[in-house]
Amino acid sequence: MNKFFVLSKSIINKTPFIKKLLLLFYYRIITKSVLFYRIKKYVFYQKIDSKIDNKKLMINVGGGHFFK
Repeated sequence: MNKFFVLSKSIINKTPFIKKLLLLFYYRIITKSVLFYRIKKYVFYQKIDSKIDNKKLMINVGGGHFFK
């Protein structure tokens, strides 16, 4: 198995086009997975937050940032 990785690494390093394609492919997968994670996290916290704050009266008194 280790020989396979060494051979594939040498092939990829010799062909810059394939290396560029693989990097682009990995970049797209990573960005999509990070985006998916952030969306899931946002939706999860919005559902939890709305259930908790649904019964509370909140008043923002004063200027500045408002954090729930």
